[in-house]
Amino acid sequence: MSSIPPSNPKEDNPFGSDLNDPLLNPSSPYFIHPSDGLSSVSITPVLDGTNYQSWSRTIRMTLISKNKMAFLLGTIPVPSVKEPLYSVWERCNTIIISWLLNSLSPSMLDQVASK
Repeated sequence: MSSIPPSNPKEDNPFGSDLNDPLLNPSSPYFIHPSDGLSSVSITPVLDGTNYQSWSRTIRMTLISKNKMAFLLGTIPVPSVKEPLYSVWERCNTIIISWLLNSLSPSMLDQVASK
């Protein structure tokens, strides 16, 4: 009689124990792909004050595909500054703000910056 050897979760999982680390787990909202830089997202058309609907749809699709929409919605709480996750949250937040600012026309950017 043949028996099936017990599975090893680390062998079954191509990510190994990395799934427990939010920085290394691709399904974590804290995960930042190496290609996700401050100017790596290009939103077209940029928001110019007359095209909110199309801009909003595009920015939402981008943030959802990058698994970052929860930051914008506020469903990921800001960790305490003393928590190790704070610097990770701050990095993600900064990247998202950069993407949003880069998606504004120069005139809209002036309005946002003056507030």
